This record gives sequence, C-alpha cells and structure tokens, in this order.
Amino acid sequence: METSVETVQITPEEAAKVTQEAAAEKAAPAPEPQVEEQAETAPAEADPPKDLKVPDPPKEPKSPADRLSKFSEEFSAAGKLSDQSYGELEKLGYPKDFVDTYIAGQVAIAERAQQEVFNSVGGADSYRKMTEWAGSNLSEDEVKAYNAAVESGDRNQVMFAVKGLQARFQSSREPQTLTGSSSKGARGFRSSAELVEAMRDPRYQKDPAYRADVERRMAVSNI
Repeated sequence: METSVETVQITPEEAAKVTQEAAAEKAAPAPEPQVEEQAETAPAEADPPKDLKVPDPPKEPKSPADRLSKFSEEFSAAGKLSDQSYGELEKLGYPKDFVDTYIAGQVAIAERAQQEVFNSVGGADSYRKMTEWAGSNLSEDEVKAYNAAVESGDRNQVMFAVKGLQARFQSSREPQTLTGSSSKGARGFRSSAELVEAMRDPRYQKDPAYRADVERRMAVSNI
C-alpha cells in the first residue's frame, strides 16, 4: 500500500511575511550583557592638619662636604681626630689610612703657604715682631679684619693683608727706603684698586727699589 505525502500549499502573501520576519530578526542587534553596577567607594579622608601653618619643605640630604665639615673643624681645633671620628669616617667610606694621607697632604700645603708669608716679610722672626706690634698698636676691629683676611684661604687676600701690615709696621719705625727717603711726604694710594695695580707691576717682584716705594706709599694710605 503506497503512502501519500500531503503537500502544504503556501500562498505568496504568507511567504513574503515569513521572509520579512526572518530579515527583521537577523538585523536586530544582540542584547547587551547586563553588568551589575558596583557602588563607587569614596576615598578615605586625610587627617585634618594639626595647625594652619604652611609645612616646611622636606630637607635635602647633606652633601659630602657638609658631612665632612665637622671633622675639619675638629682637626682645626684639636690638631687631630678622635677614634670616634675615624669610625664615622670609615662608615662613610673613608678608611683611616686614606684619612691620614689626606690630612698629611693638607698640612704640607698649609705649611708651604705659611712659609711663603714668612719669606715675604723677611722670615718667621720678622713676622712675629710685626704681629706683636700689631697686637699692641692696632684697634680691635683692625686686628679682627687682619685675622679674617689671613684665615680666608685666599692667597691674594692673605698676601695683601700681610704686606699692608708690614707697611704700617715699617712706617711706625720710620724706615728709610733704598732711595734714602722716609715715608714722610709719600703720596698714598687713593684706592685698593690702585694699590693692586701697583703690586701687579712686574717691577714689584723684580725691583727692590720699586717695591720699597710701593710699601712706603702703602704706609701712608687710608684704604
């Protein structure tokens, strides 16, 4: 017995409707996934300032020179460093042998500079007599100014102060220059710049007569 298949008849209107629905479904955007909204957490409030002043800026770290300055001051005052200071320097990366070598070098430099000053006025004994006279005849302010100059570390400033004091010391004793004249009647320098210019003249180093004249003028200068 043969089985017959029933044919379903679809009208053109129904086919068009099915096609339109399929196209509309395909074109529709996919629904967006729902994301659970999370409540925003409010930032924690900072503690209120203790006072109304502007805070100080953060301190900068000390430079190597700042860290070593106290050791220089200790050596200048005591002439040596304590074992504690050697230990602190070791922690900063300066072993004892290195420190001792450095100190010896600085002492040698200072001794050479001191000897140069002595030689410029005729030796250590002449310098001692000159400073003893200054201690008895100069004002307190003049002594402070002289000491500040010779301790400045500036060679030109040191020599300028020493030669100035020498001129005043010699003037107090009415020394005779190589030309046979005293400091009386000498024309003083009008300014420090004029004095420096005279000392820079090559004759100041080579010509004793010229140097004596400069020193005679220094003795009567008010600069």
